[in-house]
Amino acid sequence: MRVIAVLALVFGFGQQLLLDGQVFAHAVYGIVCGAVAVACGLASARRNPLHRWEGRLMAGFGFALGVWCMVMLPSAYRFQEKFNGRREERQRSWNVSPPPPNSSQQILLVDFTEGEKHIYGLLHEIQGYAILTESLVRESGDAKVRLTLDTNKTSVASLNINLMSLARKQDFRTEQ
Repeated sequence: MRVIAVLALVFGFGQQLLLDGQVFAHAVYGIVCGAVAVACGLASARRNPLHRWEGRLMAGFGFALGVWCMVMLPSAYRFQEKFNGRREERQRSWNVSPPPPNSSQQILLVDFTEGEKHIYGLLHEIQGYAILTESLVRESGDAKVRLTLDTNKTSVASLNINLMSLARKQDFRTEQ
């Protein structure tokens, strides 16, 4: 019984140390573990007179854990509600897909400027082994390449690169 009481105390106090925002759930878990520690500690104290102090000590810690968690419940509930609301809001904002481009037209490699061809060549040197699909588009006057990559070969699933912007930066560096 003492082993069960010690495990209940370890798990009960351990749950209070988790920083995942679910403080109400952890407080409820702490109350349950505290009650188990009290019951097992008192049962151990009754059964074994030589180790009575150990059982009572575990029951005391279990009682302290339960009371501490009960005191935390109201504020923990409010905090967890706010936390979960903010997390859901953030997930909704991340899942909103960008609007489809209005004026994109497919282009060929021969339509690229020299700087854009240079950047495109560098891109193929670096990621060429993992490219599954690619599309070349001109969007709002900028030449862009959209790549879908093999996730078995790289950790990135897709790339959208503005070649014109990179070519301008490359031309600026060579002029200096």
